[in-house]
Amino acid sequence: MVNIVKDWSQMEEYAEYCRIGQYQVNETLDGTEVRVLVGRFGYVHLYEDPKDPDLDRIVRFCKRSNFVEVRDNIPEEQFFKTSVQGA
Repeated sequence: MVNIVKDWSQMEEYAEYCRIGQYQVNETLDGTEVRVLVGRFGYVHLYEDPKDPDLDRIVRFCKRSNFVEVRDNIPEEQFFKTSVQGA
């Protein structure tokens, strides 16, 4: 179970003390979606403007914290059965 955090500032404060985190940035029809997962807490937000300073702040924080950038998701039981594009 992932607990979704509403405010990025709270997430950033919590994540500051964690060594392991993951993030994903996806382009959608409605804008740019960012997802950050640290422990059991997650943050999800859709930004209409891909140059939004808040989006930039989040991505810079994740990179500076050496969080793993997630490209895609597949079920674990399918990992060795399917071809992963771009690998």
